[in-house]
Amino acid sequence: MGLSQPYITDIFVEIGAVRRIRDAISYAMVSPYPSYIVSDPGHGKTTALFHLAKEFNGSYGQIGEAHKNISGMYLALLSASGVLAGSQYERELFNQVIYSISPHRFAVPTERKLIIIDEFQTLEDRTKRELLKVQETCGFALVLGGNSERIISSGKKDVKALQQIEDRIGMRVALPALDGRDCVEIGAAYGVEGMDAYKAISAFGTQTNVRALVRLLQYAKRLAGGTAAIHIHHLKSAVPALYGKADALKLLMQDDA
Repeated sequence: MGLSQPYITDIFVEIGAVRRIRDAISYAMVSPYPSYIVSDPGHGKTTALFHLAKEFNGSYGQIGEAHKNISGMYLALLSASGVLAGSQYERELFNQVIYSISPHRFAVPTERKLIIIDEFQTLEDRTKRELLKVQETCGFALVLGGNSERIISSGKKDVKALQQIEDRIGMRVALPALDGRDCVEIGAAYGVEGMDAYKAISAFGTQTNVRALVRLLQYAKRLAGGTAAIHIHHLKSAVPALYGKADALKLLMQDDA
């Protein structure tokens, strides 16, 4: 059962949100407790987690509907770690996870392994609790990404048991929205030129999100011929084409209200 494969852009920019994620990963690497990173959709969380997992020589896995239960979560951990599952049975999968991921099985101590689990909110509550127990047992560094501030989603009355999930989280990071500096850095990476163009993408980015800005710049780059610089007229052509209406051009103007 393979993991969901997110769409990841090749261009990766160290914006403010990425720096916050880097802090969360650094914490998890030296702490017995996991970090939990939360953001609204479109803030660049998944792209940053994917690229930083590679930088830290870790494993990245995105949870899908097939991984909501405990067996599915075990399969996700094995898949993210590049290990082929040897069974479909929960107990046997648990044993394989412990054997494959725990650093204690090596005669010579190894560097602490980093595992990043994205879309954590998709897991059932009992599965979330089991994942955190596995992390405690194996001792790997765990970073969780989600689209919900509230970790617990169940309406069950076992408040004490569910509170154990909340109590096991060591660091929480809420990703910030784009600011003007972020937009300029992203624009530079895509080859934007001209003060008017930078003002336009700053206005656009601060009114939308990372995903929308990257989509705009990718399309504008195509209009510019793929290799040429992006100028204001490319942006003004791209916005109505993407949004299907001319008044979308107001997104390129700073909202002073």
